Amino acid sequence: MNSSQGNKIVVLSGGVGAAKLLQGLANVIDPTHISAIVNVADDTTLHGLRICPDLDTVTYTLAGEIDAEKGWGLKNESWKAMEMLKTYGGLDWFQLGDRDIGTHMYRTHRLIQGASLTTITKEIALSLDVHVSIVPASDDPISTMVTSSELGEISFQDYFVRHQHNLQVSDVRFDGIEKAKPGPEVLDIILSASSIIIAPSNPIVSIGPILAIPGVLDALKTRKANTIAIFWDYQRESP
Repeated sequence: MNSSQGNKIVVLSGGVGAAKLLQGLANVIDPTHISAIVNVADDTTLHGLRICPDLDTVTYTLAGEIDAEKGWGLKNESWKAMEMLKTYGGLDWFQLGDRDIGTHMYRTHRLIQGASLTTITKEIALSLDVHVSIVPASDDPISTMVTSSELGEISFQDYFVRHQHNLQVSDVRFDGIEKAKPGPEVLDIILSASSIIIAPSNPIVSIGPILAIPGVLDALKTRKANTIAIFWDYQRESP
């Protein structure tokens, strides 16, 4: 892959695995030559706040602010808000640190003002001095829904966080995918890329929703000669 070609290296990205890959790339390639198209199907709204786990994990990692031990959230975090929420008997299964809450407050306020998720993501990345271009796969709401034999259909965050992915899954679907459009830059980024990497993220719930957005897979097929997918061997715990 030669970043001097002028076109960017594009990485289709989920959360933790993609973030580590992007961090490595940014250490050896000019980060302004890298674009990350990031999954938004596991985004959720809790406590009135719009939370984008994959976007935030990628952004925090590239900013050098990720909690490396947890693999998510911010380092040097405090948890006073969640402690107070627990005092009231509120919903506390989805842990949000105090600094992290600031990100979600900013994002939610800007969405209410009418800004797009693409614009807001750029604003957050700029504020954290991230030079990789981080692009939501879509500005439209998409929700990964998981069908389990125990609870029926529930949201991905219910399955993954609340129930610690300890359920028997029979189906996964992406609510809203039929009406969703690629983010305003997504197709142009794919079509103008010098190389495309499909990151070592979950192929079903991280990469799958990106490819299911109408138009994305068709654009990707035109570039398959310059595309590589990296898969993670979870049993060996190495790529």
